[in-house]
Amino acid sequence: MLEMIRKMLMSWIQAKRQIMLRAKGLLCPKIHDKLEKLIEDSRNCIVTYAGEQMYEVECLPRTYIVNLQRRTCLCRKWDVTGIPCIHAVASIFKFNMRPQNYVDPCYHIETYLRSYANMIYPIPDCS
Repeated sequence: MLEMIRKMLMSWIQAKRQIMLRAKGLLCPKIHDKLEKLIEDSRNCIVTYAGEQMYEVECLPRTYIVNLQRRTCLCRKWDVTGIPCIHAVASIFKFNMRPQNYVDPCYHIETYLRSYANMIYPIPDCS
């Protein structure tokens, strides 16, 4: 059974590595797609700059406070996921910055590839 698991992991790690080697850009494809959806949804928010990288963001029916320097938002989604929330994305776009630069490095393609850099080596038969 352990031999079967070892072979399965060997194939799985290589498959994941190959997928990321084909990916383009800074972020992993799924995170990139989530961020694109947030960018589109953030266009309905009204952003007011308060100074020192702090923003007040109105996304009806509530108002949120975003601090880009600390990478926090009052909704706490950014703190939990490492991906800017809709309010943070609206703030980032207000001043023509790139939301990709505010995503936690754990979602970068480079980090993902480092995670899967090691391989499980094949083992010859013991007979």
